[in-house]
Amino acid sequence: MVGGVFIAPYVFGTAVATTLAVELVDSNRVAAQAGMLTAVLVAIVVVGVLSMIRVPTSLTLSLVGAIAGFGWAFGENVQWWIVLKVLGMMAIAPMFGGLGAALFTRVIAPLLRSRDAGRFLKGFHALAFAFMSLSYGANDAQKMLAVFAVATGVTAGAVPAIGWQVALCSALFGVGSFVGVGRMSRTLGTGVLLSRPLDVVSAEISTAAAMLVSTSAASSVGLGQALSGSLIGSGLAQGLRRVRWREVSRIVMAWAATLPASLALSATAGWLVSRA
Repeated sequence: MVGGVFIAPYVFGTAVATTLAVELVDSNRVAAQAGMLTAVLVAIVVVGVLSMIRVPTSLTLSLVGAIAGFGWAFGENVQWWIVLKVLGMMAIAPMFGGLGAALFTRVIAPLLRSRDAGRFLKGFHALAFAFMSLSYGANDAQKMLAVFAVATGVTAGAVPAIGWQVALCSALFGVGSFVGVGRMSRTLGTGVLLSRPLDVVSAEISTAAAMLVSTSAASSVGLGQALSGSLIGSGLAQGLRRVRWREVSRIVMAWAATLPASLALSATAGWLVSRA
């Protein structure tokens, strides 16, 4: 997945990073840097607290809410229609991924009754994972590029794909994956439903497609959000009982709590900073 994070900005551009760094809030350099720093800290706190109780949420959702909250309280020009567009895509992506995974599972499942089914899924998983990695680099990973862009003074125009920044983002993602992705995979892979190889492949393909659709709209969406929706869709295609609805409800409640919590904490910080 690290390779996808590095390659994708050069293939798909940096429109998602531009949305986060420049278009959500129209700020001068000082306000933009203070706002992004606050948003990152708030997002880490909110996601960290939820992670402690083993409820996966979206760092991207938290970051968007925190950027908007700080800008509003600080008196900056928040582009609310862009904020709503991004939040709308975040809501649509899990549903799109779920529908795609359900259709994929329905089509592929009848073909997996031969002795070569395991070999087929193993090979297809490698391709699907590579596709998902590339889509992640084109979308969710660009929040890191947005942070670097604001830190280096980009407050207008498109965020450039600067080599060292892309490489550093890739390296940081690799470290983060080593530390945290295993926990998220266990939660999603055994929480939402007990995943089988077909579920994994279906979810990877559908998640990648959902993220690329969001990328075409220059809108960021969390990998965990799209992947959760895709796994639910794959499970539903094989029966309602395959999905662990109690865990699904916990995840949805975490998403619902993430946005107002991040917005409120960041707005409080913005209000305090503006009066300092």
